[in-house]
Amino acid sequence: MKNWQMLLLIVMLLIANGHLQNISRKLDKEIELAEQQVEQLKKDICVLQEEEAKLDEINKYKWIGMASYYSEDGCVGCSPTLTMANGERFSDTGYTVAFNWLPLGSWVKVTNFDTRDTTYARVTDTGGFNRLGRIIDLSPAVKDAINCTDLCKVEVTKL
Repeated sequence: MKNWQMLLLIVMLLIANGHLQNISRKLDKEIELAEQQVEQLKKDICVLQEEEAKLDEINKYKWIGMASYYSEDGCVGCSPTLTMANGERFSDTGYTVAFNWLPLGSWVKVTNFDTRDTTYARVTDTGGFNRLGRIIDLSPAVKDAINCTDLCKVEVTKL
């Protein structure tokens, strides 16, 4: 190989090396930026997981579904007795509900899903209404307080 060819080859290699160094610097900057983005995403995921855990804790005691009512004269889809599961005597004027997912004596907030009318009631009875597509049975006092007809969609929240 002649000197000028060798010199040309060296110049080309130096130019290529310069381009490679520029590309390498650009790639290093891109990698650094990507690593920063990954770290930010990890932080965002942690925040979202914490928020999800808070929502899970809140929603653990919240149910949405259909409600019916029961009374001394009868009920929609159920056969009430005059004595509730907790041993108390049933009263049409009591703010009580039959609910399977909380212990007897628990207090709940019952909200009519459509009107947003809300009242509070005590769980005094259990029910077999799950198979009928309902989640709760309301006393007439609770039914009237939230402007529920025979059946209505409700949100039940444990207090």
